[in-house]
Amino acid sequence: MFNLKSYYLIILLSLFINNTKAQDSYNFNILSDVPFKNGIDNIEKFKTSFDVMNWSREITQKIYEIINIKNIQEDFIFSVNIYNKEKTRFVKVPIYVKKNIIEILKSKNPDNRLIGRFTYDNYRWILRLM
Repeated sequence: MFNLKSYYLIILLSLFINNTKAQDSYNFNILSDVPFKNGIDNIEKFKTSFDVMNWSREITQKIYEIINIKNIQEDFIFSVNIYNKEKTRFVKVPIYVKKNIIEILKSKNPDNRLIGRFTYDNYRWILRLM
């Protein structure tokens, strides 16, 4: 009975390690204190909104690069980690990239409206999680 339990444990560990290695290449790290500030006034809210919009553009560009370099064909999760300057706190934002977005980004004449929509959806998702 002990051998069977250890066998299952080894299988689970190997699956976890393989999953972790696969997801390492789809990470994007951002250094900022924006998510950790409690901005009440409009100026702080505007700065936060501006920073998050720039991040969402960078994320879309990074996803585009990954899709074309690794020739990805299926849905995947792109993980964005936002750290403070001391790297003591972080926010993890998972972004689900669907197959239709992959096809749009790979096409020769991509629909800029749909890419803009994807970027805007990421913007709203990051703001919601902060």
